[in-house]
Amino acid sequence: MFKKSKNDLKILYVAPSSVRDTGVASYALKFKEHIEKEDLYNVKMEFCLPEIHINSFKELIYLRKRISDLKKDFHLIHAELSSSSQKEFWILYFLINRYPSMSIIITVHDAPYLCLNPFYINWLKKYNNFLPIKVLRKMLEIGVGYWVERKIMEKTRVVFSTTRCGAKEIKKRFPQMKNIFYLPHISFYEREFKENDEKDEYILFFGFIRKGKGLEILIESFQRLISQEGFNQLRLVICGGYERNQYYHYILKKIKDLNLERKVIITNFVDEKEVVHLLSKALCCVLPYENKKTISSSGALVRALGIGCPVVISNISMLTEYVKNNQNGLVFQENNSEDLYCKLLTLLKDKRLRENLSKNAIEYIKRNHNNHVIAEKVIQMYNEVLNCKV
Repeated sequence: MFKKSKNDLKILYVAPSSVRDTGVASYALKFKEHIEKEDLYNVKMEFCLPEIHINSFKELIYLRKRISDLKKDFHLIHAELSSSSQKEFWILYFLINRYPSMSIIITVHDAPYLCLNPFYINWLKKYNNFLPIKVLRKMLEIGVGYWVERKIMEKTRVVFSTTRCGAKEIKKRFPQMKNIFYLPHISFYEREFKENDEKDEYILFFGFIRKGKGLEILIESFQRLISQEGFNQLRLVICGGYERNQYYHYILKKIKDLNLERKVIITNFVDEKEVVHLLSKALCCVLPYENKKTISSSGALVRALGIGCPVVISNISMLTEYVKNNQNGLVFQENNSEDLYCKLLTLLKDKRLRENLSKNAIEYIKRNHNNHVIAEKVIQMYNEVLNCKV
């Protein structure tokens, strides 16, 4: 193990740092905080070029130049990659060319892909509705993107996945990669259970608003719910960042068509302090996600469980890995607004059920997502990588 001494271990951290753009940035900031606060070790993590954005191919070339000018004053590289981590994907590729013998560890947040759309940069987003641009982007992804992904994996010593099912999918996609491990998602809050905690009359959805989040199912279920006696004061708060894309406008139209404009509140991005308040006061948090091409961990779910906000989730593997029905949450059939309505009705009528779910959720996070244990596991892996044990 590393002995505590000045500047013992320096990590170049290839991760997003803008929480307005991606949930992975919130994870990265919290992860860095807990790695650096471990008393037995002296580990420093430095974000790699956080000030740079990729809005054009010209800026991609500039990024490559900045990487070539980097001084090698770090021991290893740790990268956080997700389906939308275009910048981090290319930084990592340029780094393996700049320092071919450097030890690399990757945490994959949307298994089994390192980056689903490496060429989905702003210049192409602007013209994405044009068929020739879509074809060009797909050709670049298949012809170049997958090749770059393989090159990165060839140089990577260890891969972490924040879900167990994600780790299995990565092993299937990269059978030659031996060192693939499950790493529990970092927890955001540690809270003690409070009996008879005062709540406000709202249901909460928390997370980025984009296609695949199942918001239309939630809105349909909510409309039925407020038609029941005793629930006419209930509100639905949809909280999180969004792009004004086609799905966002579809959700706005659905709310209007169902005459729910006074009952459904859509916030923009809210800071962490406000997130804590919203989760603490909500009757429950609903995550009606749909199955998709990737297996992702959910920072929103980990937050809700840690706060003790009762959760209702769809029965997809990335969520049911965290939640067992009637133990620390309720599970409904994916894309089934009738089943979601029934689960919400049951939960909102039964205060004791809500309190039991809340208490069990907090205990689950304490047992399975202990930040000290996670940090020690990662630092131990840094040690083994640097000593060529893996």
